[in-house]
Amino acid sequence: MIHDMRSLFAALMLVAACGGGDVTPPPADPCAGWPAASFFNASSALQACLDAGGDPNARDDEGRTPLHKAATAQNAEAIRALLAAGARMGTSDYYGRTPLCVAAEAVADADVMHALLSGRPIIDTECQRRGTRWTGEGERPNGEMVTALCLASGYNSPVIVGILLDVGASVGRLCSDPGDIGNCYPPVSALGWAWRSRALPDLFRGEGTEGVAQAVVDLLEEAGAAHGGGLNDGSCVSS
Repeated sequence: MIHDMRSLFAALMLVAACGGGDVTPPPADPCAGWPAASFFNASSALQACLDAGGDPNARDDEGRTPLHKAATAQNAEAIRALLAAGARMGTSDYYGRTPLCVAAEAVADADVMHALLSGRPIIDTECQRRGTRWTGEGERPNGEMVTALCLASGYNSPVIVGILLDVGASVGRLCSDPGDIGNCYPPVSALGWAWRSRALPDLFRGEGTEGVAQAVVDLLEEAGAAHGGGLNDGSCVSS
């Protein structure tokens, strides 16, 4: 009898200690799914994960780091938080793209570019352009090796072109030809990319962008003259 009473008392004490039977669930993991794209649309979620020890250089199944995703989301605040946490600017994804090239191809705004540049990337690092091209064996990565300046020039972004030129991007650095236009394969400079964008807007940003493309051409020509020329104007564009 005494043993039974003691068992009952112990059981009652356990229930009381557990708040009358209500078991509080463990707190949610602030890094669950890290580094999913959703973290880079909400800076509070990103910071919560970093504060909990989230790896700022983690990779997803395509080799993209949090900086790649923050650049894609055009979230300058997230980029600064990641850099402060130790994110590395020079890491390429499995397609050969750095965060700076991702931002240039996405036509990021000035704040995003300045945030990335605060991480002191190598400005003229070559990246592989997004997408695929058709070969006799089917779709393959397009293999176009480009710089951020070539990408910004081809995608009609005078703001990004101006920022990159201000930090020393090379106007004479040659990139792969954009799009095998008119069976024209030789490498061309950023100016060549800008000329193609102006002449063939349907391959880049669509109709009505000729004026913006001309602004990019003007910036590059001015920078080319200041750097002693050596530019390929993309004259092999087919008529």
